[in-house]
Amino acid sequence: MMKHILIITLIIFYSNKIIAQESGYNPTVVVIGNFQPTINDASKINFSPTIKDSIIIKPELSYMIIPKKIETSFQIEPIKPMKLVDEKLTKLYKFLLKGGIGTYKTPYAEFFYSNQRSKKWSNNIHLKHISSSGKIKNVGYSGWSDNIAEANTCHYFNNLSLSGGISFSRNVVHYYGFNPDSVLKYFEIQPTKKETKQRFFYTNTYVNLFNISIDSSKLDYKFKLNYNYVGDYYKRQEHNINFKGYIAQNLQLLPITKTQIIGIKAETDIVSQIFTNKSSHTNTLISLKPFLNTKFGFFDINLGGDATIIGDSTSYLHFYPKAEVHFRIIRNILDFYGGFTGNAERYDYIRLSKENAFISSSIPEVFTYNKAQIYGGINASIAKNLDFYAKLSNNKIDNMPFFVRENNLIDTTERWLNKFTLNYDDINLLKLSGEFAYQQRERIKITLGGSWNEYSLTLEKQPWYKPPYEFFLSAKYNIQNKIIANAEVFYFGPVYGLTTGTYANSPMITKKIKSYIDINLLLEYRYNKVLSGFLNLYNISGTRFEKWLDYPSRKFSLMAGITYAL
Repeated sequence: MMKHILIITLIIFYSNKIIAQESGYNPTVVVIGNFQPTINDASKINFSPTIKDSIIIKPELSYMIIPKKIETSFQIEPIKPMKLVDEKLTKLYKFLLKGGIGTYKTPYAEFFYSNQRSKKWSNNIHLKHISSSGKIKNVGYSGWSDNIAEANTCHYFNNLSLSGGISFSRNVVHYYGFNPDSVLKYFEIQPTKKETKQRFFYTNTYVNLFNISIDSSKLDYKFKLNYNYVGDYYKRQEHNINFKGYIAQNLQLLPITKTQIIGIKAETDIVSQIFTNKSSHTNTLISLKPFLNTKFGFFDINLGGDATIIGDSTSYLHFYPKAEVHFRIIRNILDFYGGFTGNAERYDYIRLSKENAFISSSIPEVFTYNKAQIYGGINASIAKNLDFYAKLSNNKIDNMPFFVRENNLIDTTERWLNKFTLNYDDINLLKLSGEFAYQQRERIKITLGGSWNEYSLTLEKQPWYKPPYEFFLSAKYNIQNKIIANAEVFYFGPVYGLTTGTYANSPMITKKIKSYIDINLLLEYRYNKVLSGFLNLYNISGTRFEKWLDYPSRKFSLMAGITYAL
């Protein structure tokens, strides 16, 4: 009995203790459905522990290599050359004849000779005649003629080329810049063709030696010796001997760049002049131009200088530093460049007479000094077939020559000649130029360009005969290599010239020459490979413009002819 009472007492005691610890807990579990509680079978993990030893015992090996030469053979198998679709060379012709006739009584004839293909020699002959005896209203006789005869030869050695040539040119013009009625009124005479005639005879002969090796590591050199002569109708003569040399070598002295081309350019120029009064004068120009060309990353750097000695009655040394940097942003597509330079250059009688054929025989020779030129520009390939370039420069030039009307004639009967002499001035020239070029293979080629010029003068009132702006357009269209059309359009802004009064030594008067446009069209029809015809149309607009004051151009003119090769 006591045993049962003790068991009941313990049960009551522990039941109260659990309820006190977990107050609010509901121990009731309700099972709905058939539920059979089970316990999964236990599986024993059966593995034996192992001990890993970190020490590795390497066996000692001993061996010996016995060398033995194995003979091998290699036989070269020739590779067959690749065949081209068309291996035929274009046929060349030794002779080319051109001839035609134009308005204003203008005959034309031209002859070319070449020795065709040769690995050793190149020989050429060229003859040309063109003249005109047509008249222009209200001016003097304006006939002219050009005659050219030249020959050259070149021999090719392994690594160099030796060439030489000789040419003769005879050019006749007339000082037609006067009104015959006015001359007759004031001087009661009429000038003859002989009195207004001017004739220039030019001679040039040269010897040229230069390196043609393609190995850039070898010495590069070029040498040229020139002799030039000019004589005119009034016994003015000029002899010129000119030597130019060029030597350059890629030395690679510094490791910072791959190419370091170091070289020097040298020039000696001697001129002897004989004037119409039989007096003579000789002067010399000697120039040395060292340079260094290198590439550094995207930059092409050209450094150098120009040391020039001019020997006349006294000798002077002029030195001009030179530097230019090209920044290749995208190779062969976009390129910026800039630099500064300077030089001394000669305006001799040969150069001046070719620029203005109506100059006076007593015109003096002059040296011009480009003291400083700062410039910058861009070269760009805008598209596959379209290229563009632009350049801006500022030039400080001393002793710049300008053509002006001669006004110191003693004999008033020569007033009708209207010859030109020179005035000199120290100037500053700001120039902006640019050009677009489009080409589609050999079918279409179009070029559009121009320049804008701003002159700041010291003494002269105007930059005589220097236009403030000029533009040009040239276009070529090839239709199935059968019809070829070339169009040329030139536009020049207004210029100023100095003219004289009605008597000798009268005050000079400034006169404005209006702007003008010159349009030319050159057409060619190729009947076959040896025979073709051409038709050239000049000054299509028919306007009469003046490049030089009182020297008007001819209006519309044309020339037609044929070309024959054999």
